[in-house]
Amino acid sequence: MNASREYYDKIRQLFKENPNASRYFEYILQHGRSFTKRMNNKKAQKIADKYGVEPKGYHYCYYNSQLLTISSHGKIKYYEGMGTRKSLIPIEHAWNVLGYIVIDLTWEDADDYFGIEIPFEFVQKNVFKTGRADQLIQQFVISKIKR
Repeated sequence: MNASREYYDKIRQLFKENPNASRYFEYILQHGRSFTKRMNNKKAQKIADKYGVEPKGYHYCYYNSQLLTISSHGKIKYYEGMGTRKSLIPIEHAWNVLGYIVIDLTWEDADDYFGIEIPFEFVQKNVFKTGRADQLIQQFVISKIKR
C-alpha cells in the first residue's frame, strides 16, 4: 500500500461513525488507483507542448492537469487524490495519466500518487461552467455516492 492510499484509509477510519464521510472515503478507496511510475519532466513537457499547454507554477496542479486533459480531448486522463513528495505526508493533488504512467506538470519530485480518475466530460463541464480549474474530487464523488 502506498503512503497516499494509506492516508485515505486512516481518514476513512477516523470518520467511520459518520455514514456520509465513510461512504465518501470508501468510494475513493474502492475506485482509486495507486501510481509510482511517472514520466520524466522533459517528456512531460513535450506532451504539454504538443497540446499547447504552458504549465503554471508549483501551486497550480488543478489548472495544469485540467488544461492538459481538456486540450487532449480526454486522451490524457485527469486524476485527483493525494500525492507524496520526498516521502513526506500526503497532500491533495491533481495529475494526469497516459496509459499507466503519471504526467505531473506541477511537481518534479513526487514519490507516489493515489486517486480517482475524473472523466473528461465532468472536467470540461465544470471548467466551462465556472471559468476556473477548481478541485473536483469532492463534487465528483458526492455525485456518485448520492445515486
